[in-house]
Amino acid sequence: MAKLKNRHTARLIDVWVPGNSGNNPGNYHWIKKLVILILLLVILIFLTSLWNYYDVSFKEKTPSSLVNESLITAPIIGKPGKVIWSVRAGNTPLLVTPLLDGETVYVVTGNRPETGKIFALDISNGGLIWERNLYSVADHAPVAAGDLIFVVIRTGELLALDKNTGKTEWSFSSESLIRGSPVVLNGVLYLAASKVYAFDAMLGGLIWEHQVGNSVSQQVTISGDVLAVISSDGHINLVDISNGKRRMTFRLWFGNTKFPQSDTDTLVLAGDKANVLAIDLSEKDVPMEKAMRSWWRVLWKLDLASRPPLPRGFLWWQRDLKGLYAHTLAMDHGFAFIGVKDFGNQSRLVALDISDGSVVWSNQFSSGLTQGTILNAGAITVATESGDIYRLSIDKGRELWHLKHDGELSVSPVTSKGIFVIADKEGRITALR
Repeated sequence: MAKLKNRHTARLIDVWVPGNSGNNPGNYHWIKKLVILILLLVILIFLTSLWNYYDVSFKEKTPSSLVNESLITAPIIGKPGKVIWSVRAGNTPLLVTPLLDGETVYVVTGNRPETGKIFALDISNGGLIWERNLYSVADHAPVAAGDLIFVVIRTGELLALDKNTGKTEWSFSSESLIRGSPVVLNGVLYLAASKVYAFDAMLGGLIWEHQVGNSVSQQVTISGDVLAVISSDGHINLVDISNGKRRMTFRLWFGNTKFPQSDTDTLVLAGDKANVLAIDLSEKDVPMEKAMRSWWRVLWKLDLASRPPLPRGFLWWQRDLKGLYAHTLAMDHGFAFIGVKDFGNQSRLVALDISDGSVVWSNQFSSGLTQGTILNAGAITVATESGDIYRLSIDKGRELWHLKHDGELSVSPVTSKGIFVIADKEGRITALR
């Protein structure tokens, strides 16, 4: 009996020996719970990815009309030399690019709520057509579409004004600041505020809205059927313009990104330390891809896996411009034109090959470049803050002509119908031909 008890005891001991977990009831239940936990985690990640991919949006109305907002500028081949008129618009510096539409120049002025105004001037002689108080500051250029002018003011409002009278036709009040000028395409107005909104441009009816991260930090950029916008959490977000559903999010590796530009399927952004990044707008997120990439990255850091592939949509990253910061000015003819701020007051205009980000040419200037350009007739026109205006060939950056304005500038000149309009920090609007 003793031997039998000992054999039984030995068998029991053998059953509970660590490492023989296949017959261990305690380890079995522990492994079962772990497997269930992992499965639940995978399901949660999958559902989260699906929720993000098929983002919530809603449709209320369809556009009432078709609006063509494009403004075709007349090529300026020769150097403008004749001043045809010059007027003062208020007593404050002009810090916002004027809008040229048809026979009218629209100018927003004022750096305080009590001085905020918008003027409509006759492009032929600078005569006043109408003016109205905004009772706020407009930090972004107005936009024209159909019979309306759209103005964004610091109170978080978008005003749709009648072109001919300045009367408010409809308005929208956001719960936060509006980021940049709106974009109007085919009768739909796209706006970046606390969310991204799509409105019927003529009537103001909401078509869809889209929540982007915590909030939006830059104005929208549209190319084809894709809207791109930067969120405050450091992501570039691509949204389908037809329904407001998210297509892709792309984490940026640098900050201070401003004024992204697009050309066909390529989006180019620039920011801190003159970093420039190109993203393929045609790409879409794949459910669970980001979660898998995060786990892959952990394994790679632990030297348990190879380096994870580049993020979906990544094309190239230019880090050799060696400046304080940069912003994208324009894209055309296979080039991305980047304004680079250097130490001191110096700046550069750099032309990059869109296909690979390589530097094609670079021109240096003695003061900072203003935002905005004129790009037509195989040449690009840029301005410096000191009042120098340069016309350069696109292919090699060769100087075609140089114009010196007798005032400091914050924004680049604009042109229409052979007339060259300059807004300066002294509050003057000058038209040349």
